[in-house]
Amino acid sequence: MNWSGLNVLITGGAGHIGSNLALELIKKGANIRITDNLWRGKKEYLYENGRPIIDFDKDFLEMDLTEMKNCEKAVDG
Repeated sequence: MNWSGLNVLITGGAGHIGSNLALELIKKGANIRITDNLWRGKKEYLYENGRPIIDFDKDFLEMDLTEMKNCEKAVDG
Protein backbone atom coordinates (compact mmCIF):
# COMPACT_ATOMS: atom_id res chain seq x y z
CA MET A 1 0.00 0.00 0.00
CA ASN A 2 1.18 3.50 -0.77
CA TRP A 3 0.95 5.54 2.45
CA SER A 4 2.50 8.67 0.96
CA GLY A 5 0.31 11.69 1.65
CA LEU A 6 -2.40 9.76 3.51
CA ASN A 7 -3.71 11.25 6.77
CA VAL A 8 -3.68 8.73 9.63
CA LEU A 9 -5.06 9.16 13.15
CA ILE A 10 -3.41 6.88 15.71
CA THR A 11 -5.28 6.58 18.98
CA GLY A 12 -3.10 5.56 21.89
CA GLY A 13 -0.16 6.67 19.80
CA ALA A 14 2.13 7.40 22.75
CA GLY A 15 2.14 3.76 23.79
CA HIS A 16 4.68 1.18 22.69
CA ILE A 17 2.69 -0.19 19.76
CA GLY A 18 1.20 3.12 18.65
CA SER A 19 4.52 4.95 18.67
CA ASN A 20 6.20 2.22 16.61
CA LEU A 21 3.29 2.26 14.16
CA ALA A 22 3.60 6.05 13.88
CA LEU A 23 7.31 5.84 13.14
CA GLU A 24 6.82 3.22 10.42
CA LEU A 25 3.99 5.15 8.76
CA ILE A 26 6.00 8.38 8.85
CA LYS A 27 8.86 6.56 7.13
CA LYS A 28 6.35 5.51 4.44
CA GLY A 29 5.26 9.13 3.92
CA ALA A 30 1.98 9.24 5.84
CA ASN A 31 0.80 12.35 7.68
CA ILE A 32 0.30 11.32 11.30
CA ARG A 33 -1.89 12.74 14.05
CA ILE A 34 -1.67 11.10 17.46
CA THR A 35 -4.10 11.13 20.35
CA ASP A 36 -3.30 9.72 23.77
CA ASN A 37 -4.52 10.44 27.28
CA LEU A 38 -1.03 9.55 28.59
CA TRP A 39 -2.49 7.22 31.20
CA ARG A 40 -0.03 4.54 30.13
CA GLY A 41 1.60 6.14 27.10
CA LYS A 42 4.59 8.46 27.29
CA LYS A 43 5.62 11.30 25.03
CA GLU A 44 9.17 9.95 25.31
CA TYR A 45 8.11 7.06 23.05
CA LEU A 46 7.58 9.59 20.26
CA TYR A 47 11.28 10.39 19.94
CA GLU A 48 13.93 8.69 17.84
CA ASN A 49 17.60 9.40 18.44
CA GLY A 50 16.64 12.24 20.78
CA ARG A 51 14.45 14.00 18.19
CA PRO A 52 10.65 14.10 18.09
CA ILE A 53 9.09 12.09 15.26
CA ILE A 54 6.09 14.47 15.12
CA ASP A 55 5.35 18.15 15.62
CA PHE A 56 3.83 18.07 19.11
CA ASP A 57 2.14 21.46 18.68
CA LYS A 58 0.34 20.36 15.53
CA ASP A 59 0.11 16.57 15.51
CA PHE A 60 -0.32 15.47 19.14
CA LEU A 61 -3.53 15.79 21.12
CA GLU A 62 -3.56 14.79 24.78
CA MET A 63 -7.15 13.77 25.31
CA ASP A 64 -9.59 11.08 26.35
CA LEU A 65 -11.58 9.83 23.37
CA THR A 66 -14.49 8.63 25.51
CA GLU A 67 -15.95 12.13 25.05
CA MET A 68 -17.56 12.83 21.66
CA LYS A 69 -16.27 16.43 21.50
CA ASN A 70 -12.71 15.07 21.70
CA CYS A 71 -13.38 12.55 18.92
CA GLU A 72 -14.61 15.37 16.69
CA LYS A 73 -11.55 17.48 17.50
CA ALA A 74 -9.21 14.57 16.76
CA VAL A 75 -10.53 14.09 13.23
CA ASP A 76 -10.84 17.80 12.33
CA GLY A 77 -8.00 18.75 10.32
